[in-house]
Amino acid sequence: MRSRRTTPAAATRRARRPGRDRENARTARGARCVGRERDFERLANGTQCTTHSASKADLAAQGGKVINAHVVDDGDLITSGGITSGLDLGLWLVTREVGADISIQVEAAMEYEQRGVVWRRS
Repeated sequence: MRSRRTTPAAATRRARRPGRDRENARTARGARCVGRERDFERLANGTQCTTHSASKADLAAQGGKVINAHVVDDGDLITSGGITSGLDLGLWLVTREVGADISIQVEAAMEYEQRGVVWRRS
């Protein structure tokens, strides 16, 4: 007898966040290494954010409130610093939108464990 295996993608499609439906879902934008010039305007209003350590001073000079964390979730903008922290940003989005159980399944499929601090606006 063959066991039926659920893939993380299939589980994610079926998962529902309690009290939330697709029609009322808000959109969040994720950005890795937000030290790019096109993102500065969005951050100039004092949005909490992070970026690669080499660009943090520039980002702060442009008006962003730079947080020393691996991933920063400011509600509708989620930022991370460095290339590999983009994986952590993606896993945080999975955790935030469909739950930790699904995120753990995705981690297992990727053979990667989320690391570092996720800062969240209260």
